[in-house]
Amino acid sequence: MSKISVFIVDDHQLVREGFKAILADLSDSIDITGEAVNGRDLLRQLSSGLPPPDIVLMDVNMPDLNGIKTTETLNKDYPDIQVIALSMMKQSVHIRQMLKAGARGYLLKDCNKQELQLAIQQVHHGDTYFSFEVKDLVMQHLTKRSGPSHENLSDRELEVLALIARDYSNREIADALFISPRTVDAHKQNILRKTGVKSMAGLVVFAIKHNLVDFPA
Repeated sequence: MSKISVFIVDDHQLVREGFKAILADLSDSIDITGEAVNGRDLLRQLSSGLPPPDIVLMDVNMPDLNGIKTTETLNKDYPDIQVIALSMMKQSVHIRQMLKAGARGYLLKDCNKQELQLAIQQVHHGDTYFSFEVKDLVMQHLTKRSGPSHENLSDRELEVLALIARDYSNREIADALFISPRTVDAHKQNILRKTGVKSMAGLVVFAIKHNLVDFPA
């Protein structure tokens, strides 16, 4: 099985060295193909002939060209490259902007080796990955907005979706919405069919892209 190629973009050398040291312990499945000090440096290397990596670990805050703008460019010009955002803090504005830019994952920089490996593997295989703290923050602010939030989901389905995101059981959802567990299950199946969501991480992406999240200012 071929190794997953990973490129690191961060303006702090100590951060880059730290992630390289962690990834070196995973060299049987992951290959570090390079590093850059900001987005412009990465794009320059790609335009100069750098083979596009499978995964880019992308710092959000960088001088010259930040992670958000760089991710937008990669999503447009190099769609096969998957981006996992890196941040020191779970800042809601950055989570929203990075996911809308096309990032497939969001990790806090204090993640351990096991979480980093899991994130890279899941994103490489077409899934999404978010640190627990990030996913929890998003789900706390998942809400049914006034007016149509997504053309395919009914108001009731949006209510069910929000409670699913908070890990409510079928019985708890039924009690909260004064419906039967069987009706809850039917709504769940409809949500899965309409959204194509298969995991909580996928639900994060769906919720943000379709403006179902009210983040605090």
